[in-house]
Amino acid sequence: MASIPDPPGHGGGIAGPEGGDDYEAGPRIREGWGGTIHEGRYRRTGLRVTVQDVRPDLAGTSGFIDRLDRFGREAAGVRDPHLLAVYDLAEAGGAYRLIAEWCDGAPLAATLRRGSLPPSQAVAAVGDVMTGLAALHARGLFHGQVGPETVVIDSDGRARLAELAICAAAAPPGFGP
Repeated sequence: MASIPDPPGHGGGIAGPEGGDDYEAGPRIREGWGGTIHEGRYRRTGLRVTVQDVRPDLAGTSGFIDRLDRFGREAAGVRDPHLLAVYDLAEAGGAYRLIAEWCDGAPLAATLRRGSLPPSQAVAAVGDVMTGLAALHARGLFHGQVGPETVVIDSDGRARLAELAICAAAAPPGFGP
């Protein structure tokens, strides 16, 4: 299994909303739960990343960006092959972007639109998602929006949870472990 690269953020956690120019957003991949997701690149190293434009309605909600920054910093410390690592929260021109680990794969929702999964793959995907959630819960964190749009099936067939911090930040107060 390939190792998960260190995040571009400082000190193993996200850098915070000051590094908007450090990232280049490329082609749109899909619409994610928390906003448009692009293929991207970390300019300093060329590392391929996912760049998610935070939905304006979420970003404009009182306290949301502070919660996203806090959850992002906490989630950045969790490394598990069933989670797409959170790297950074960047701000440029009043717009926020969540930077995360790149994954060659497709959302489970897209896979299911083409048909059902074979039973063995469905059971494996559920196990992968549960393992990722257990890694979050062991650190006192939660996802907040597990579903076919936030589960990505990677090129090895492994299910991985995406949009970690943005879903947790949008959850109602009192939600989570």
